[in-house]
Amino acid sequence: MRSEYITKEDRKHLENNMKDQAWMVFRLMMETGLRVGDAVELRHTNLIHDKEGWAIRKKAQKTGKVGEWRITAALGENLAHRRGYLFPGRKEGTHLTRQAVWKRIKKACEEARIDPDGKSPHSMRKMFAVEKAHQEGFEAAKEALQHSNSAVTRVYAYADKMVGLGADEPMRWRDVDIIADYILSRMKEIDKTVNS
Repeated sequence: MRSEYITKEDRKHLENNMKDQAWMVFRLMMETGLRVGDAVELRHTNLIHDKEGWAIRKKAQKTGKVGEWRITAALGENLAHRRGYLFPGRKEGTHLTRQAVWKRIKKACEEARIDPDGKSPHSMRKMFAVEKAHQEGFEAAKEALQHSNSAVTRVYAYADKMVGLGADEPMRWRDVDIIADYILSRMKEIDKTVNS
């Protein structure tokens, strides 16, 4: 299943339909762009507080690269009181599972009367990429996502153009590369689905 970008308006509805503690893992993914597998495995030792504020430092499962992602003071202070796993599971000594995070977003979508199709924890990564690209530029988004391929980053960083307010804007010549990369990546996804 392909993860969709979640608009800011829908994000507010989702947040209003989750308890604060349930929302924390999503908030962290939106602030860092971490994949759900990396987020749920975070421990207190991954949380850093220095003169610049709060951050998460972790070696990403998929890329094997160590990264550092800044988080807001509010999130850092909330997480600082936790020991062991930042997002504990039901059983002592375990962390929240990817499936549990998936169920939380589906449940929140249903309660907020948002179509849950395409909404997933990975949608938070797209939200992060869009914000990062808008605020700091495309290259900052690519680096934070730890992508080696710019075409992949474009799918994330320009996800807001595929939905919401920007979806019906006329095409601009400066967007041709973005659109071409998006079409190629979608064709590869379709090809994988058809051939699997």
